[in-house]
Amino acid sequence: SLDEPWELCASGKLARRRTGELSSAKSLDELRASLGPETSSDGFFERLSDIGVELGASFRGMRTTRQKDREVLARIELPASLAGESTAWVHPALFDAALQALGVAIPTPANADDTYLFTGIDRAELATPLPAALWVHASVASSAGDRPAEWRGEIHVLDDGGRVVGVMTGVSLRRATRE
Repeated sequence: SLDEPWELCASGKLARRRTGELSSAKSLDELRASLGPETSSDGFFERLSDIGVELGASFRGMRTTRQKDREVLARIELPASLAGESTAWVHPALFDAALQALGVAIPTPANADDTYLFTGIDRAELATPLPAALWVHASVASSAGDRPAEWRGEIHVLDDGGRVVGVMTGVSLRRATRE
């Protein structure tokens, strides 16, 4: 009900970072060259649908991916239906698409019923309001075994010129059950 008190689920502190203070280990050109051929993101959304996760057009901002060994470079674009919406720093649909890219970096689960859901971010930094089209470089760390309870990773957000405009570290995805 609307009269019930809100439950605090997350808190944070917003501070401006200067462009150039954020960096990535690889340039956009190096990532394109090292991460394999570009493919449509349609297969990712089909896999989500197969496990019962249906995303509407507003949450399908990930267009293409290049992937190799727990690492992905994804092209993210704000869906046209959301273009007129005003946001201060980042549209929630762009933020969601960046997190989806980390999901692509997770190795295919050994158990087809395994689903990993986003559960937290240790730190998110933005140097500038995000453009409506950008690149996301996401990677997950190695884990013990092929079916960990949690994957941890990081996300670098790059503009079309290859400048890092955002970084998310300590991003966690936990294995969920169907219950």
